[in-house]
Amino acid sequence: MPTEAQIEDFIQAAARDTGISTPPITWVNGPRSSVGPRGDIRLRRSSLEREDDAHFCSMHELAHVVLGHTRLLRRARDTALFALPLVLAYRVILPGILLLGLSLPLTLLLGCLLFLAGLHLGGRLGFRPAETAADSWAAQHGGPLTLELAQILAQRRSPLTRALGAIIGSHAAWPTRASLTRKAGVR
Repeated sequence: MPTEAQIEDFIQAAARDTGISTPPITWVNGPRSSVGPRGDIRLRRSSLEREDDAHFCSMHELAHVVLGHTRLLRRARDTALFALPLVLAYRVILPGILLLGLSLPLTLLLGCLLFLAGLHLGGRLGFRPAETAADSWAAQHGGPLTLELAQILAQRRSPLTRALGAIIGSHAAWPTRASLTRKAGVR
């Protein structure tokens, strides 16, 4: 089991090799790691239970910093991707009631389905490419997502988290992410 200091050294070495200064690193007890608004890295302590998890997690989050995927930029994209399906749903609900004379329940159902479809499309087009790029960068810098690790990480997700992930579509399923990295020739 690696220590926090060892993983921080691992991140410093990768940052130095990439030509950037090491971003601030914080260890959190939550279920996920992330990149903060100013490019700071927040790593989940549970990743320290396995060396491959700690390496993947740290390099994946550093990749978001190196590739410019900071939370501030992601928040702007999130807002746009959320607003678009909401506006489209509204554009169906109001005309459906006023112009087409559809019943309120049917119109609301159509609006909700359109909203979810737009949210999924936004997640697939807006987030997934950034996540795939971060996975590939991580693998190239000593933190590959192996199929074994992907299966372990998939088992840790709750049924609700899996369902929301399928609806929003921002991240491919863990085993799919591992195979995408492998197919790209990154081991």
